[in-house]
Amino acid sequence: MSEANRSKKSVGALVGIGVVAVVLAISYLVPGLFQGMENKSYDLRYRLRVGQTNEQDIEDVVIVDIDDASLAQLGRFQNWPRLYHAKVADYLAQGGAAAVAFDIFFVESDSLKPDMVQLYQDAKGEQIRAKLSLSKPFKPVAEKTPELIGAVLENWGYDQDFGAATAQSGIVYFPFYFTTGKLKDSSDMTARRWAYKLSPEAAEKYQWIKSQGDLYAIGQMTAPIPVLLESARGTGYYNIEPDDDGVARSIPLFLAISDRCYPSMDFQIVLDKLGVKKEEVTVELGRYIKAGDKLKIPIDQDGRMLITYFGQYKKFRYISYSDVLTEQVPAEYFKDKIVIVGATAAGLMDLRVVPFSNVFPGPEIHANIMETLLTGRFVRAVPWHIQLVVLVLIGLLTVVVSLRFKPLAAGLTLFGLVMAYFITATVMFDKSLIWVEMVRPLAVVLFTNMVILGYRYLTEEKQKLWIKNMFQGYMSKDLVDKIMANPEMLLMGGDKKEVTVFFSDIKGFSSFSEKLGTPERLIALINEYLGAMSDVVLEFGGYISKYEGDAIMAFWGAPTDDPKHAETCIKCVWAMNQRLQILNADLAKRNMPNLFTRFGLNTGMVTVGNVGSEKKKSYTAMGDSINLGSRLEGANKEYNTAIMMSEFTYAKVKGLYPVRELDLLRVVGKEQPVRVYELLGLSAADVSNKKMKAVEIYLKGLELYRTKQWDAAIALFRQTLEVDPEDGPSQVYIGRCEDFKVLPPPENWDGVFVMKTK
Repeated sequence: MSEANRSKKSVGALVGIGVVAVVLAISYLVPGLFQGMENKSYDLRYRLRVGQTNEQDIEDVVIVDIDDASLAQLGRFQNWPRLYHAKVADYLAQGGAAAVAFDIFFVESDSLKPDMVQLYQDAKGEQIRAKLSLSKPFKPVAEKTPELIGAVLENWGYDQDFGAATAQSGIVYFPFYFTTGKLKDSSDMTARRWAYKLSPEAAEKYQWIKSQGDLYAIGQMTAPIPVLLESARGTGYYNIEPDDDGVARSIPLFLAISDRCYPSMDFQIVLDKLGVKKEEVTVELGRYIKAGDKLKIPIDQDGRMLITYFGQYKKFRYISYSDVLTEQVPAEYFKDKIVIVGATAAGLMDLRVVPFSNVFPGPEIHANIMETLLTGRFVRAVPWHIQLVVLVLIGLLTVVVSLRFKPLAAGLTLFGLVMAYFITATVMFDKSLIWVEMVRPLAVVLFTNMVILGYRYLTEEKQKLWIKNMFQGYMSKDLVDKIMANPEMLLMGGDKKEVTVFFSDIKGFSSFSEKLGTPERLIALINEYLGAMSDVVLEFGGYISKYEGDAIMAFWGAPTDDPKHAETCIKCVWAMNQRLQILNADLAKRNMPNLFTRFGLNTGMVTVGNVGSEKKKSYTAMGDSINLGSRLEGANKEYNTAIMMSEFTYAKVKGLYPVRELDLLRVVGKEQPVRVYELLGLSAADVSNKKMKAVEIYLKGLELYRTKQWDAAIALFRQTLEVDPEDGPSQVYIGRCEDFKVLPPPENWDGVFVMKTK
């Protein structure tokens, strides 16, 4: 791994973890920011869930509904005598109901208030006393008229009857309501009666809360009237405390005062139904409430349980209050059922906002709470430590995607991953009631991607400038743009690639300084030459690795891939040779020296990469294949040829271009001989008939040469020169044959010619 890649990955990891830390810090400092949006995502999941539920209606919790039909039959609710409630409670008890919960606050007596009694005495008392005085039997009590009126009116109503029915049934629960306020001790005996002892740890938590007030606590509690409270099976608070946005998603199962806590009426009813004593209840904030071995309820740090909603409005059975009062429903129907007596009639309905509806009756919320507790089907939020691990993993995954892919591809990939995460979270909630966070993970993805994009922009702009400065004079603009768009092509640590390289050099250039006279003219000539040759290389998409005096090294196949690198290189070299002829014609007009350039071509695996110091680097290729290309350029001197290629290059283009075999060479620095060829043109049209005939004769002479038939070979090579007097290879082989006639090679001679110079 290159230093740059290591640095990029280190920065990416720091960014991913850093963004998670920032998101967590924002969550702590501005708790409502992410939680508000998360709650909305929670609501959306609920809408999807209850919208497609196939569950049967629930009947183990029933709602006796004070509905419009009941009001039509029985009159205004405010005028109902509590005898109605007494009869309903008695009827439900006869049917064997497990519990009857009144979702009605009985905080005032059904009897007339003292001020109303006094008002009646003031208005009618004197008339009643006067009438009593006129009747001899009642005259003795006439003076006691005020006491008689008070005794009669103060006991007017059905509280006693309701209380008696409640006591006899043993299954009725009445709610109290409270207002939240600063935590304070209470000596109220009603509160103490229903208190549950907390663990020392929780008590310490509540004592801390005493001054902070971030757990639900009773500021003022309003209890039912004594006659009902004393006869009730139980009581508890019945407030539905929504979240800050007004949605009822959870409920505190306990309220706290000092080291005591008080259950909700829903929880109290379920505990009684399950036979759990208050001594068996333990509370561990942030984890669970344990009710013996019957229930283990997940709660948050505030002691709140998430409410499981089992369906839309009327998922539970509703029965009209008037039907129960008039015994239209068999009492046996209520056997073992929990019955909630509440109102949905217009003007009486206790309407709430729930995750999936803006209008939902309070009694059915309580029904859902009790069903949640009875069935143990709890909504469970993923523990914070697991969510933290998830956030870190999401951050690191975002870093990997953002660094590995281009911005558009990274964006699409991240969008796909986010959608997959959302779908998974939705399915987990739908199937298992597991609440997996959506908003903070999304924030981590967005923020991490934004930071990485900024980081990439800054670093890649710097990288593009470096690429432009390095390559703009050595490659075509199109290739430079391609590399700038795909800088991963340049592996800083090096890469293995197959390339075709050429080396070029001007014959006898060292003597030009004397011919030209001044250094300025020499530099002008070489610049003109290199400019013309470089233009051709860039035109064919080659990379100019270096200039060395008049020499050029260029290759194809790196840094950009070119599957036809050998063909492209050959075409380029031939075009350079043609361009040189045009240049020579122009130089001749200016009395400048004629230029003859020799080229050596080779194909093979090389190491490519950026080489140099920290201050200056250049992209180049290294390896034996590069060295062989350089040796072949020099080998042209031996044969007086212009373009020589190795057998490795020839293998890539065999049959495509006219060539002739030159020799089997062992160049300086190489043990293995290499068969070399001369490029004659790009097509038969580039080779004259005279040249084709000369090459044909030459190849026959070469066969004789390799079988040591020196005289016969000499005859053919001389015949070649008769056709083409300038044929360099034939001249060379005539000399070798003459030498071997004098000093024959060894018996095991393999025809290899060993180069003595580079």
